[in-house]
Parts: sequence; structure tokens; C-alpha cells
Amino acid sequence: PIVKFGKDLGVVSQSSSHSEGTASNAYDGNTDGNWVHGDAVQNSVSHTAAGVAGDEWWQVDLSAGMGTPVVITHIAIYNRQDCCWDRLNGATVHLLDVNGQDITPTSVNNVLTGSTLAQEILFPGGVPNVAVVKVVQTADTVLQLAELDIFGHEAVTKPIVKFGKDLGVVSQSSSHSEGTASNAYDGNTNGNWVHGDAVQNSVSHTLDTVGDEWWQVDLSAGIGEPVVITHITIYNRQDCCWDRLIGATVHLLDVNGQDITPTSVNNVLTGSTAAQDIVFFPAVPNVAVVKVVQTADTALQLAEVDIFGYERTTWTTFAERASDGTFTTSFSGAAIADHMNKDPNRVIHRYCSSCSASTHTDIYYKRITNVPAQSAFSGEATDFVNLFTDNWMTTPLNVLDTDFKLYSTYDDAINNVNEWTYCNYDDPTVGFPRDCGPNGKIDHQWSKSTTRTWVFEVEGTPRSETNPVGPGGDPHFTTWNNEHFEYHGQCDLTLVKDAEFAEALGLDIQIRTKVVRFWSYIKNVAIKIGNDILEIEGSVDADDADAHYWINFEYQGELDTFAGFPVTQQLPSTYKRRYIIDLSSKYPGASIVVQLYKEFARVQFNGDQSVFGNTVGLLGDFKTGELLARDGSTVMNDFADFGDEWQVLPSEDKLFHEIAHPQFPELCIKPEDPRGERKRRLEESNISIEKAESVCGAALTDPLSIKDCVYDILATQDLDMVGAF
Repeated sequence: PIVKFGKDLGVVSQSSSHSEGTASNAYDGNTDGNWVHGDAVQNSVSHTAAGVAGDEWWQVDLSAGMGTPVVITHIAIYNRQDCCWDRLNGATVHLLDVNGQDITPTSVNNVLTGSTLAQEILFPGGVPNVAVVKVVQTADTVLQLAELDIFGHEAVTKPIVKFGKDLGVVSQSSSHSEGTASNAYDGNTNGNWVHGDAVQNSVSHTLDTVGDEWWQVDLSAGIGEPVVITHITIYNRQDCCWDRLIGATVHLLDVNGQDITPTSVNNVLTGSTAAQDIVFFPAVPNVAVVKVVQTADTALQLAEVDIFGYERTTWTTFAERASDGTFTTSFSGAAIADHMNKDPNRVIHRYCSSCSASTHTDIYYKRITNVPAQSAFSGEATDFVNLFTDNWMTTPLNVLDTDFKLYSTYDDAINNVNEWTYCNYDDPTVGFPRDCGPNGKIDHQWSKSTTRTWVFEVEGTPRSETNPVGPGGDPHFTTWNNEHFEYHGQCDLTLVKDAEFAEALGLDIQIRTKVVRFWSYIKNVAIKIGNDILEIEGSVDADDADAHYWINFEYQGELDTFAGFPVTQQLPSTYKRRYIIDLSSKYPGASIVVQLYKEFARVQFNGDQSVFGNTVGLLGDFKTGELLARDGSTVMNDFADFGDEWQVLPSEDKLFHEIAHPQFPELCIKPEDPRGERKRRLEESNISIEKAESVCGAALTDPLSIKDCVYDILATQDLDMVGAF
């Protein structure tokens, strides 16, 4: 988070001092600019001596105060107020690294004007590795400062960016002429109203009607989740009428529409022709919407709204041992390895609440080299996850300072500072980190699937496999061979089936689809392993956080285990739920995951040929990738016929808690004119293909999955459908 570095977080000095004008006066938290001669207690203005040859300067060494360089995002300079403010004219502000080198970006205007008004210098994206902030006056005059407010953060946790026009959905209370809402979020700060020219005009303009006028951008709709906001710059109309913006206010709203604007922030606009910055320190998380409101009896007009911040860091648990001793893994070793190789930060966090050494409560493992392929795990460590949970080994490719580094904090890991210096390994059945320590050996702090309480997590959300298989939402099927196809129809279908699964326990998974005019979606998933049946269903009500499942036909029955396998439920949000069936006791690292997004269900399989190699059904043949009919030999090339082929038959087990129409021999119900009306609906979508591609591309990497995501958004007219993937 962005903070203001306080007076205790820096060592101040200046070239010389006049009377009570010591250097610390400009870094004491007091912006009073009135010089109080003869009163060192009341005076809060720094002042260098007159007549001293050479440049006059003032500086604060942040690295000396904090122990490490920092990232600077913006600086506010307050001038003397009772007189002589012109002495600051032409002074410059500089950022220096630990070697004293000037690293001030040349693109930033760092020259002070000598105004009585506070002057802000913004560093978009933040400047890393800053040790010293220095103000220099080369003119033949003294240097005097009422206060410097310096903002930033101790480490680059996330790069600060300007959220562009493709990362938000804009709207406003009403529109006058060509003054559409998008004009204030198109990247163009030109504030001159061009009447009659919708192409050239770049100013938003509401009607002057009774009631509040407002403009807003929904960032969560564009990005797929709330974000963290650091600062906002508002550009006013320039050719006239700029006073219409006087008294308008800027608000930050969460996903529920609640105003989360900090009360300490002045969010009132002045109506000036100059751009106005609103800075949030610390940065405000969980922001879904930025909204500008004008309650005065006038129109609201905006040339541009520049919004800066970053997407929040989310952590996903992939292995855990709970306080009751339950051990679960949520992703296979191959999935976590693939995620680490693609993740820009490549960090794994272990949190151990039961570890006795405070140095080992939090450990951050940062990968240097690529994680080797699953085939390389042929020794004690059976896969990349098992390397952490049970067998901390040097092979394959797991050596401190060569393949990975260890840190005590996330910031240290991101900035590559304060690395741990000691590590040992190769004690089978002992997990991460054996006796590794910051400066030497520390015993008995390791993880095991049978010992202590701990969690391993990665940034972001791993894909379930490098090429995840299974059906999802508006039915897109990804076969074992990573071929994508659609099947639209309403009926019960056999997804996968294997009588010999888990030493003849048997596996049978059926899905129930539902038609909505031109398309269909997966409404229910039923899984049978051995004699147990688990049915899972989503909810059309986005605010419904209840779990809707049946265990052996009992609604919301006890669900700690299923057929002897641990089951974990995760609730990332009120409209998302995940059920993870951990198959590790039979197949290390393998799992079956049912994910719900509102009423849409999808199934993902984490495991290799040893787990699912003998299955038949809608996912095709595991070894060849061919779409085989029930006879096991006929290859089918028509996806509609292939879907119909795997409709559940009367001779097969009925896994759902109630019978639904249709049942074979009545065939699956098809959507209305699926190739005609559905195609026209996509072409007439209110959401552009470009917008859908932007949202899906930000969340997914696989081109075919992005294509499926775009289709679902256009079909449902809902940008939030990206959450189903």
C-alpha cells in the first residue's frame, strides 16, 4: 500500500541553517508556512543561510531511516506563506539512489514555481530504488520549505498503472448531444467541446436536469475483479463553463455499491481549468467503481478521468494441513509447476501457524530456474507439490541460490534483498524447508502431511493443468487431447466413466444441461465413486452463498470426505464456489474439481494417464484424443451427434436426486435454431468482441479458452462470465 513516509522514517539535513530554520522543520508533519522568528518550538519552516556560496539544498535520506531504498509515487511541497515565497521559484526536486546517482525520470517536471499553493510532483508507476529525496536551489537565494510530504511504498508489490479505456465499463446519468460517457475515458485529455462532431469531441456532458448528475467507470466489470486505487487525475472542460465542476465529488465504491472513499481524503473538485489530482494514501483496495457526482443544479462535464492503481494480489492455496490434521492438495504438482514457470514473480508462500520459530511462520520461496517437467520427478519427491509437503530434496533442480532463494517477507522476495543463507535437504519424508534458516540452521520447522499446521499458496489462480480438461458453463468441452468443442442441448450426459478407477472403486460423472433459447449450460454435476454419489448445483441468485449439494441424495449432508477421499469447499466470492475432491491417497497430486459461477457449473480434472487413462465419455479417448462412440471404436466427427451419443441411457445409474425431462429414449432438447439465431445474437451483442477479448485475455492464457470465454460473454451479455473460467 502507498503511505506517507513520516518524520520518523528518514534522516534530514540541509546545506546550511539560518536561525530556527533547521532541516527537520520541513519534515515534521506540520505544513504551517508562517515563519516565527525567535521561536524554535513554534517555527515549522526550514531556512538555509544567506550568502553561502554554491547551491542551497535540503534532503531526507529515507534508506537511512528505513534500512532500504523505497519506491516513490508522488511528492507534495509546501512553500513559506508569510512572505518571500518567490525564493522557491526554479528550485528542483531530485530522487537519488544509494550511490547518490540522480534517478529522477526525465519525463517528470520537477521544477518548482514558487507559488503559495502546495505543488505536487507525480511519478506515474512509481520510481523504485530511491534512497534520498533532495530539493536544490541554484539561484542566488536561500532555500526555505514549510513541508515535504513524500508518498510511496517500501517495495514494488505491484506496478502502478493507469487503467486504460479497455479496462472499464463507463456510464453516466444522462447524455447531452455528443457528450457520451466514454469521452471522459478515452485517453484524450482535450477539454475543448466540439459541437456536432462526435468523432472529434472528447468531453462528456450530462443534461442539466433535476437530481444528481453522475459519471462512473466500473473497473470490476472490465477487469473481472475489484482493484486497488492509488490516485485519480480529473481534467476539466477548457473552452468554457469549467465552473460547472465546482463542488463535484469523486467516490470509490465496492462491488456492493458502498462508498469506501476514505474520509481523510479531500474528494471535492474545485472547478479549476488545471488538472486536479486526488491521492489516496494508503491506497484503497476492493474498488469496483469510480464515480463522479455533481449535486449542484448544473450539468456534469469531464474532459478525462485518469485512474491509477494496481490489481490486487490474490493468493491461492494449493496444499494445506489443517489444525484437525486433515491434509489436502488442491492442484497437482504439474499444475503448480506450470503456474510457477509462467508467473512473473514466481513466489510460493508457506504460512505455518504451529511453527515454534518466529522466523518460520512466513517463508517465501522464489524460483530462479524453471521448474522441471513432471517426468523429472522420479525420486523421493513424486512431484513439485510433494517436494514441499513431504520430501524436500535437491533433485530435480532444487538448490538454494541456484534454483531458488528464500526470504522472510514478500517485499524482500520481490526486491531480491535479505536472502536466506543456509539450507539443507535430502531427508526423505521431511518436507520444506528441512533446517533452512535466514542465517544458519534452525531445527524442526518443516512441513509434513502428518505434522504441524501449515498452508502453501501461490499468487493468482493456477490453471488446473497445463491443458485443463473438462466441460464448463455454456457447454465448452475440452477433451483429454485439448480439443475444444461445443454441444448445446438439454439432457443428462455421461462425461467420464471408468469401472476400474481406483482399484475398481469405479468412477462415473454425469452432467445435466439446460437450454436457454439459443444456447445451453451445465446446471448440475453428479459424481459417483464406489457406492457414494455427490451431486452439485449452482444458483441463479448471485447473492446466494449457500452450498447446494446432495451427498447420497441427502441435501447438504456431511461432506468432509467422499468415497474415502477428502473434500474441500472454497468460496472465493458469494457467486463462486469450488469443490475439490483430493485423490492423493490413490493418485498423488490428482484431484477432481467442480467449480460454480452463479448457475454455471464446470468440471476440471487434475491427473495423468495413470488416473484417467481408461475413461470413456464426452472427453474422448485419453491416449489418442479421438471422439469415440459407445462401441469404443467408431470415431465421430460431428460434435452434435457425439453429444447425443453420450446421453445417459436407461441401463445406466441414475445419479441425480430427481428425474428431469428428457430421459432416453426421448432425445436431448436442442436450442432454437442454434446456428442461425445464436449467430445473429452474437453479432447483435451490446458488448463488443474487442471488449470481451480484452476481459478474457486479461484472465486467461490459452487461446482456445479465451475464444470460449468470448463466446459466453457475447451469448449471455454478461462480462462477469469471465469468472466462470
